[in-house]
This record gives sequence, C-alpha cells and structure tokens, in this order.
Amino acid sequence: MLGAVIGAAGMVSSASGADLGHPIASLDVCDALGLSGLTIASAENCLQISGGAAYKFKWGDYLGKQNIVLNFERNGKNFTIPEHDSVGGQSLDWESHVDAWLKFVGTAQSSFGPARAVIKLGYDDDLVMTKPGDSLTPKPPVLVETSLFTVDEAYVSIGETTILTAGLKETKGSIANFDDDAPYNWLGLFNSQNVDKGVYFSHGSLVDFLGASHPYDMLPVGGHVIQLTSDLGNGFFVGGALENLNDTMAARAGTAIGVLSYDNGSGFTGHFTALAGGVLDGTVEDWAIHTGFSAELDMVSLRGALAYDDNGFWNVLGSAMIHSDMFTLAGSVEGTSGHELGAGVSLTVDMTEELSVKAGFRWFDTDTTAPNNEAYQAAIGVDVAATESVALNGELGLYAEKISPAQYYYAKGGVSWKPGGGFKSGLDGELYSNGGYSLTFSASKDFE
Repeated sequence: MLGAVIGAAGMVSSASGADLGHPIASLDVCDALGLSGLTIASAENCLQISGGAAYKFKWGDYLGKQNIVLNFERNGKNFTIPEHDSVGGQSLDWESHVDAWLKFVGTAQSSFGPARAVIKLGYDDDLVMTKPGDSLTPKPPVLVETSLFTVDEAYVSIGETTILTAGLKETKGSIANFDDDAPYNWLGLFNSQNVDKGVYFSHGSLVDFLGASHPYDMLPVGGHVIQLTSDLGNGFFVGGALENLNDTMAARAGTAIGVLSYDNGSGFTGHFTALAGGVLDGTVEDWAIHTGFSAELDMVSLRGALAYDDNGFWNVLGSAMIHSDMFTLAGSVEGTSGHELGAGVSLTVDMTEELSVKAGFRWFDTDTTAPNNEAYQAAIGVDVAATESVALNGELGLYAEKISPAQYYYAKGGVSWKPGGGFKSGLDGELYSNGGYSLTFSASKDFE
C-alpha cells in the first residue's frame, strides 16, 4: 500500500512537469522490476520488507536421555528419547523461546540485471531450566537465559540468470546442494535422522589441535561468502563459491564449493556437490561430495543419494514410494562404511479426504559384524482434518534396543490451528513409558 501511494505521488509530480504529449509508463520501480509483497519504491530502488515472529513453550520431564542407538560412525553421537530425571530434587523441566526476524531487500536495475542489497536481522530470547550434574552428584537446578540480537545476513548480489553474491549468509544460504536424499517412508531412518534427514559425510576431528578426538564439522558452509551461480537453461544450474571465509581456525578457513544440478520441472531432479575445506592456508585439509537424484514416474517415486569424504567414509540411501488415490507404500534402506545398516517401511491409507491412517517400522544395526547392536521403532498414527483450519494427529508406538535390552512405549498427539493470515499455532504432547513427558505450545506469523 505504501509503495503504491509513493508511486502514485511520484506519477503526479512527474506528470506536472513532463511533456504530456508523450505516454508515461508505470513509475513504480517495484512494478517495473516485477517485485511484490510489502514494498516501498523510490526513484531507482524497490525495498521489500519481510519478517516474522515465533514463540514456543515446553514443559514436562524430558531432559533425561535414554539411548536407543549408540555411537553413529559419522560423529559418535547417539539417538535418544526423553526420560524422567531428577537432579537436586527437581524433576520438572521447562523452556521458553522467542524468535523474530526482519529482512530488507533493496533492488535496482543495472546493465547486468537486478542489483540487490540484503540485510536480515534476528532476535533470539531463550530461557531453559537446566539440571546440571546427575543422580550421584546433583547440583541445584539453574534457569539459563540468553537474549541475542544478530545480523544473520548482510550481502550484495547482481544478476538475473548469472548471479554474483558477496557478504554474510546463513548456512541455508550456501550454494551447496544437499537435497534429493530424504527417505520417503513415514518414520524415516535412524542414521538419516542423525543428519536431519538424508546422507552426509563424516565430520572431521580436532585431534591435531586439541590433542584428543573431538567430532567437529571441518567443512562448514555459509558465513562470509563469494558466490557465482548461473542458470544454464533446460533445467541445468551450475555454481562455484568460496564460503566460511570468516573462520578463525586456519586449517578450516575457506570452504571451496562446486555444484551442478538439474531440474526438468516434471519430477526429475539431481545434483552433484563437491566441497574442499581449509583452502585459505593453501592446503586442502578435508574434502567431500554429496550427490543424489529424485524421480516422479506416474505412481512411483524413486530416490538415491551418496555422500563420500577423504576419510574414506561413505553413506548411501535408497528410497521408493508407490502411491495411488487411497494407498501410499514406501520403503527405504541406508548404509555406511562403518558396517551400519538400516531399513524402514510404511503404509498410509487415506480413508477419507479428512482421515488418514498410517503404520511404520524402522530398524538399524550399528555394527553388522557383531551381535546385539540393533534397535527398532514401530508405530501407528492417524491424521484428521477436523475443520478447514484445525488438524489433529496421534501416534502410538515403541522403541526397542538390544544393548540393555529394553523396550519403551510412547504416545504422541497434537492439534494445529491455521486460521489464515499466515498465523499458525499448535499444542503437542508426548508420553514415554520410562517416565519422560512434555507439552509444547507454539505460535508463529510471517509476513512479506
């Protein structure tokens, strides 16, 4: 609205002093650039403003950790579920989070295409009840609060099909393509979940710097960047970049990235990403590749992915899905060079347009050369569209592991509300047979 008012005012002013014998085109630079949303126009620049705010509150007894899968080969981390814990006589946990962001994009036309300056500001205010120590050495519970204003992004770019970008970017602003690797089955896979759904290379180790092995990401992306990308047409995209240029550790500073990707717009996508770390000191300390493809073939969807690095570590994943108007059957497998093997299947039945029922199972073996290293999860779930704006979900299942061995039953449920206007809210709860439980309320709204 403000952009339209300013544009109209500019048109009137220009018309008063212009030769009325010549036609006048639209003087709103935002319209001329094809930009929409919340905008403010000047004579040469269009300023787009977007942002959002989100709140989450969690309460219960959930900070205790029950191990289900031990020591993933990639980074030595575990897969855990919440468990009852009591330290210093305190058994309840709670946390409160406020997150907000505001983004400004100023765009003007140049002889090389749109020229942009981008600034994104962030605000993060967190309060978490922590219970340090353990049952043998308890310490008083502590409320930890952090409040932080940040500049999340500050960069310039120019171009339309070929784009040059330089400045500060978030990790998700990297040109590195790590897509085409999430399993199709409902519950996903254990090793895949260790890297937030997909395949990934192993993390490096700070053993040379700290004198002991500490899993660490030696190929970070984002940060201070110089990026050059180009849309070659016919679905092909290519890019090259230097990222993580602001790292203070010489052996990790500077990640060189090359990307080739393809998207035909009809259900087939694929990519190849190569990374080399620590290039600023003249030596490549670490390197890795990530590649994958996805294909939609009528009723069948296929996906395959591979990650490999200079440590000789590899991680592969394959997934397939068959879907019809009523049924969706999906299966996935994964494996690593560390003798890890996992699999998962799921079946979803759309009983009506408002009601879906699903069942799933996933299994993982941390070492196929030794016994009693397996774990699995089995569950049934239901999704209900109660109204146009209210949705309900529920899940019953169990986790089992052969380390102890033991089984842990659980129940989850939630309600989400989306009344429109970009507002979203939800209430979710979960309960475990080991005593862990939590309730989580959330609300958010974005604008642009």
